Amino acid sequence: MVLVSPRNYFLYTPLLPGAATGAVEARSIVEPIRRPIAEKGYKYFEAACISVDASKKSILCRAADASFDDKERSEAACEWRTFELEYDYLITAVGAMPNTFGVPGVEENCMFFKEIVHASKFRQEVNERFERATLPGIPRERVRELLTFVVIGAGPTGVELAAELYDMAGPGRAPHCLLIVHWCTRSRSPHPPPWPGHSFPDRPLRVHLHTRALSW
Repeated sequence: MVLVSPRNYFLYTPLLPGAATGAVEARSIVEPIRRPIAEKGYKYFEAACISVDASKKSILCRAADASFDDKERSEAACEWRTFELEYDYLITAVGAMPNTFGVPGVEENCMFFKEIVHASKFRQEVNERFERATLPGIPRERVRELLTFVVIGAGPTGVELAAELYDMAGPGRAPHCLLIVHWCTRSRSPHPPPWPGHSFPDRPLRVHLHTRALSW
């Protein structure tokens, strides 16, 4: 058996929001897959399948991008970046890409939240925003701008991320900041939401139900 995947670890996504705010360490929610695969006598290649030739029963694969690669040079000169593998049986389990629902500006201005690198980027930027907001002389409007977070999607990930972010921004973290989380969802579930209304008087949290973002 040969496994081809651009990610050489298994990610436990339910804990991804915790990793984004530092509640858990990133290494605690990932499990490398190369060793258990090798122990069973199987092979693993860190690459992505880019085409399938059913008549020849082969797939064309491309090596995953590495941080040390010179992209232009490697694509032009390194023929080994693409390779073919023959198969007897082919199983595809490619997962899914984040859906932007065609909203303009999402890819350019928003953070996706699906991989461990997204959690690390989120954690770094949130910390930088809190540190910037505590500098002396920062105008109140700028503080509000820095510490306003919008979570699009009230599914399990959005709910957990908003909760983790609220806990992270507690009174001991930034006592003079204003944190507003807009919770936007297109879901029209027949079940009532687990909160009493669209706002929490004692918390800097605003909830918008059945609301679609039109642009970003």
